[in-house]
Amino acid sequence: MPLTATGPDGHDLDATDCPDSEWAEIHRRRPRVDLHCRGCGAPMHAKVSSAGSRFFAHDALNPICPSLGETPQHRELKRRIASIVRELGCHAEIEAIPSTGDHGGWRADVLGISPDGRRVAFEIQLAPMTIDEGAQRTARYERDGVQCVWITPRPAHWVCSLPSCRITDENGRLIVDRGLGRLGPPESSDRWLPASPTTFEVVALGLLRGRITTASQVGFVETIGDHVAYTPNATLLVPTDEAAALKRAHGAQARRQSEHAANLTALYQRQERVLQLAIEDAVLVLEPGCIWLGVPPAAWDGAMPIERTLARGSDATGGGAAIWGTDRDGARSLWAVVCPVATKTTTSLGRSWKRRRVRVYTETRKEAERLAAALGWKADDLVIRALEFSGATYS
Repeated sequence: MPLTATGPDGHDLDATDCPDSEWAEIHRRRPRVDLHCRGCGAPMHAKVSSAGSRFFAHDALNPICPSLGETPQHRELKRRIASIVRELGCHAEIEAIPSTGDHGGWRADVLGISPDGRRVAFEIQLAPMTIDEGAQRTARYERDGVQCVWITPRPAHWVCSLPSCRITDENGRLIVDRGLGRLGPPESSDRWLPASPTTFEVVALGLLRGRITTASQVGFVETIGDHVAYTPNATLLVPTDEAAALKRAHGAQARRQSEHAANLTALYQRQERVLQLAIEDAVLVLEPGCIWLGVPPAAWDGAMPIERTLARGSDATGGGAAIWGTDRDGARSLWAVVCPVATKTTTSLGRSWKRRRVRVYTETRKEAERLAAALGWKADDLVIRALEFSGATYS
């Protein structure tokens, strides 16, 4: 049974927000006031429950009315939520329908409208509903710029899978104990954790003022009573400022990863260019067939150009490509390291290479100076080799 109806002059009546004088004009008046259902258009009459709650009832059951099947509990929750929204200084429309310009396809139990025009649909769901059904209905609201939040006092399986919250009644006050998220501590600050229970007033005000938004997370764990619940693809109500901070952090991380990938690509390209020149030098001083490449070393077959991956180094070469030489007795030693990474080189590595007379190749003076500082060398101790013509490549 609805809480709203269309009056005889065509304006809507709200049993939860109707002045006593106006209610007296339509309740038990004879001849009866002409009232109609806003959902199906059927005739209605005003009623008052044994508990004193006002509502409207159909003159005859209409099986196609959208309000069919609403329970007294559903009706009472609509009444309480609308009252809370109004106490927060916002407008609350019960059983609201789309406005002019909306795409439509929805009918909100309670539509909260903030002073700046933000619309939030508070949908009370007591009947069974699948996650897909809820997602489709939520999408209709989003299409019209309405934030939708599903509310239930029951252990519904879709809580945390849809923008939703579970409420309980504690001493006459609605408390939200599920569906809210908060950022974890610094060591896990990129994860949403269950937030502590709070009053529905706090949640409603946050939604209507834009201080609470939704966030998604793959894998959300919460403790409910004496068991642990896992939601694989969660949608949570979270503080807007924390969501923005997390988005910035993710953006910064993505930029760092992108920059790292670009730097790594540039390093690999540089190593491959200088590797060809270093091999040319090696051929002049090492015995034929005595050149080995990479870690672990593998004999070079003499083919040019050489792919960088064949000379791939390790931490022992500071991430630089490795060229090995073999003497007449078959003893193999590191002959050169090509373009090692400054952050992977140390002064102890520099002392070891100096003692073993390992050559360190670079492409530019700037790179040589950076590596020299890391190795404890002078820049002139490194071999700077670059292709003679800018942009030239081996092919």
